[in-house]
Amino acid sequence: MILQCDVSETSVLDVIEERFNNKRIYTNVGGVLLAVNPLEKYRIYDESVMAQYQHFNKFAGESNSGKSFNAFQVMKYLATSNNSKVTPKHIEAINTIFNSFGCAKTVKNDHATRFGYCMDFLYYKNTLSGLSLRTTLPLETIRVVSQKAGERNFNVFYELCAGMSSETKASYGIRDQQKFFYLTQGKVGEDGGRDDAANFARLHASLEIVGFSEEQRQIIYKTLATILHLGNMYFRQRRNTTDESEYVEVGNDAELKWASYLLDVDMHSFAPCFTHKITKTDEGVNKLAYSMGQALDARDALAMSLYELVFSWILNRISLHLKCPDHNAVITVVDCYGVERYNNNGLEQLLINSVNEKLQNAFVKQTFFDEIADYVSEGLIFDWKMPSTLDNDKAVDLLCKKPYGLLYLIDDECKFPKASDESYLRHCNLNHLDKNVYGKAKNKDRLQMSVRHFFGTTWYSVYGFVQRNKRCLPGQVVKILAESQNPVVSMLFRPLANGKECADYVVYAAQQFNTASTAMIEKILGGNSHFVRCVKCNNERLPARIDMPSLSRQLKAFCVMETLQFRRAGYPVRIPFERFAQSYRCLLPSDIALCQKQKEIIVDILDGQGIKFANDFQIGSSYVFLRDRLADRLQTIREKTQRDAAHVIQKTMRTYVARKGYLRKRHAIIRLQAGLRGWKARKECSALREQMFKNLSNQTKRNRRLNAYHETLLTSTPDQKCPGALLGCFDVENFTSKEIERSIGESKSKAANMKTTTDYLPMKLKSRVSTIEPVTIEKFAEENFKGHLLEPRREPILTPFLHKENDLDFRLSIEIFKLILKYMNDQALSRAQLDDLARYIGINNPCQRDEIFVQICNQIYRNPDKEATSRCCRLLLQAVGVFAPTENVLPMLISFCGEQRLPLQTQLINTIAWRMNMLESQTARLLPASRLEMGALCGFHNAAVEVASQDGEVYTVEAHPWITNEELVNRVLRHRGIGNPSGWSVEVETEKVVYCPTGSHFLHDVISEIEHGKEENKRSPVVKRQRRQANDSFEMRRRDRSVDAIRPASRNESRRDRSLDSLRNISQSPQMYRRAYREVDEEPDYCYALPVKHKQTNGEAH
Repeated sequence: MILQCDVSETSVLDVIEERFNNKRIYTNVGGVLLAVNPLEKYRIYDESVMAQYQHFNKFAGESNSGKSFNAFQVMKYLATSNNSKVTPKHIEAINTIFNSFGCAKTVKNDHATRFGYCMDFLYYKNTLSGLSLRTTLPLETIRVVSQKAGERNFNVFYELCAGMSSETKASYGIRDQQKFFYLTQGKVGEDGGRDDAANFARLHASLEIVGFSEEQRQIIYKTLATILHLGNMYFRQRRNTTDESEYVEVGNDAELKWASYLLDVDMHSFAPCFTHKITKTDEGVNKLAYSMGQALDARDALAMSLYELVFSWILNRISLHLKCPDHNAVITVVDCYGVERYNNNGLEQLLINSVNEKLQNAFVKQTFFDEIADYVSEGLIFDWKMPSTLDNDKAVDLLCKKPYGLLYLIDDECKFPKASDESYLRHCNLNHLDKNVYGKAKNKDRLQMSVRHFFGTTWYSVYGFVQRNKRCLPGQVVKILAESQNPVVSMLFRPLANGKECADYVVYAAQQFNTASTAMIEKILGGNSHFVRCVKCNNERLPARIDMPSLSRQLKAFCVMETLQFRRAGYPVRIPFERFAQSYRCLLPSDIALCQKQKEIIVDILDGQGIKFANDFQIGSSYVFLRDRLADRLQTIREKTQRDAAHVIQKTMRTYVARKGYLRKRHAIIRLQAGLRGWKARKECSALREQMFKNLSNQTKRNRRLNAYHETLLTSTPDQKCPGALLGCFDVENFTSKEIERSIGESKSKAANMKTTTDYLPMKLKSRVSTIEPVTIEKFAEENFKGHLLEPRREPILTPFLHKENDLDFRLSIEIFKLILKYMNDQALSRAQLDDLARYIGINNPCQRDEIFVQICNQIYRNPDKEATSRCCRLLLQAVGVFAPTENVLPMLISFCGEQRLPLQTQLINTIAWRMNMLESQTARLLPASRLEMGALCGFHNAAVEVASQDGEVYTVEAHPWITNEELVNRVLRHRGIGNPSGWSVEVETEKVVYCPTGSHFLHDVISEIEHGKEENKRSPVVKRQRRQANDSFEMRRRDRSVDAIRPASRNESRRDRSLDSLRNISQSPQMYRRAYREVDEEPDYCYALPVKHKQTNGEAH
């Protein structure tokens, strides 16, 4: 507005009207924001629009001009900052609480704010960290007990009656709002234009948001219900027949009982507080009966005090919930009563208008007088005559100056025993009739006086001034409530009872307003304040309709035209020298700005704007003063210069970032390509190696030779084929007897020593047994046994248990059962003979393996012979460790093993699980169980072997029946921290022979071959090699791979005298074979710092 060419009243009104019609209701008038209330809601308060406005902290205007609404929008904007502890949700909740407890319907405004408040936004390190609420002007408590025609009590009472549930209202004694005296004096109607039920639901939720518990909310509601019951309490005039004195008594005990119940006080001690004045003297306690008026005043005083104290407690609780004790900056928003002028103005209007008179005086002082004083102190030449209409010091003195100001006179009048409204008016006329801002009524019968305010002359009727100014709460009431069982009520009244015992608590409204307004003005003048002048568009409260005469009257009252003219003639923008030079030195060439002093830079910048702006600035002693036109020009040029420089910086930085990103991506692509090519090459190599090992393994299985790989490589006749083992039909019983007899006569090779250990590396087992649905042996027998009952037998069978395809299998099944009977019942067989017999059963008969499992389970099932059962269990454990059952027998076998006792059950289930983890379902052992296994089976322990590496480290590793050489290598390498097992293998050494099996060979097949020494192995050139030849060939092979030497824990302690010096090259092996092992699909249980020690009996290893 200040940049307009014409600043006359007509031009200003036209501009405001045009902006209003375009729904632009905010106008900047010389540093003061003018807000026109359109009496309807605009959608302009989202975050993008809020960012265009400044922070303001003082809102002033007439009633219904939109002060509270604009203050709420500013508070909501402040709460939208990032990382704020106070959110818009909190502001919405506080606004809802204010609308309920602090607002009421008046003649001119349906949502009039009836108190003044100050909301401090507390900042810590530029972040909104808390909020503080306090009242700056007292609440209009007289409204609690009395309302004019067309007005309502505070909104919360109507919301309580409309929104509370029926059960809760019944417990508080709340009925329809028309039944309460305090709510019907204005005769407004049922709802007063508000949805009270919905507003109560919002109030209840808002109290929870700002930290009120359910119990605290119910205490608030109980206090409000108490006020309503107090209003319905009436009194009867009685006469004492003894001394003919009059007294009053409570006319309805029901309301008194409700009030006592809700306040948690004793009704019998509470009732006399309203009918008698109790005083204590030296002679004792005196009781003086109240008159009817005094009783009603005591009742109303308690109602007003309750409401005021509860409202203050709510504000304090909100401040405590959102506190920030260590804040270092504050933005304050102040809102209060607006100017009020009615046909019949009373004490409340005089107090409210007195506060607005002080605010106008503060605005004039800050906007005009302080500005002129700054010009003089800085040595500026400024010729502007202050209009006389701006000076309202006389009106302020008339109202608030001691000792004869109107507010002080009413307080003094109330302190006299026979105070009256007529006496107060006489004192006013006596002291102020000579002042031109004061007037008296021409008719002496009218108790009226007039005050010439800045917004016009207003007449006040002094009728009821004395009664409405003084509020006297009996001291006995304060004492009783301070001792209430309700903790909140007791806390609220305890500070009031700290004075003289039984002394009345007296409050003077004029004194409250005068003290509070003085403190508020001092706070406004003590900080950097911004004013928002709120005006209403018309008096009829019609939306989107502007009334120019009403607007003109308001602009004159708020000195808008004078403010605009003063700011246009003066220099409203002031900038310190240092900040001006720092901010605008970019407008000069860099070589000049770097060589000049601060004052020279300022002069060059201002002179460089041309003759057009020569009168738009002045340079003081420490500030540069600018008019808005020049300030806007400098800011525009500065922003353009900075924008052009930013474009150059952005261009350079974007080039740098783009090139850096391109080089990073190029390097990454090269690494990805190299890695992918290496991966493909390694994958192809791994596939070829796996195929080679698979072919060698298949050849070994076909020939039943463990050393076929080395025989193929080292034999002088490569085309020579290893002879295979043939299975023929023979007399099993006779052959077995001969073998057993021969085993007694032959001299055995030196038996290997076995020892028991609990310190070994365990193998990780992931069992898939639970994925098989078990089948009980009873059900299996019912479906599969052919002419047999499920029971143990001591005689040979005549037919097999399972169906057989040919006669050979039929007869072989019967012979095998005879061997099982011999194993179970022949007590003449030694331990060695039993082991030989157990090894023979089944390993040479692949087609009979399911039959063997069924026969063994049948013999174990409910067998009363414990010795026979024990032998048969060892036979079953050996069988599951040497060959696997088919899918027909597996579910039954799992169920049967799960029913056995511990530790047999664990050994059986784990052995089956190890076999199920093997990928090739047809894989079976080539040789029967070794002596190491047989020794471990006796105690149902795990077998273990010692593994020696080339650097001398020796490990004891668990060796379950189905462990392969490859698994053994991987387990040791993982423990050593070597991740890639490629190129590593094992050698099983004896005193004369070194065995080099492939990775897919079973370890116990190798041990079994060593223990029993098959004839074809004795003819093998690899077997016949001497130790020296083995060392020589190994020295040649170690260049390609590192080798671990393995020996069973049961062999002699003697080892080859091999020098470790020739094997030190293991530390110089390629890095890919020594990198840390990282298991992806399994838990990292392989990486042990120390071997695992099993202390349980069933966890020992042999």
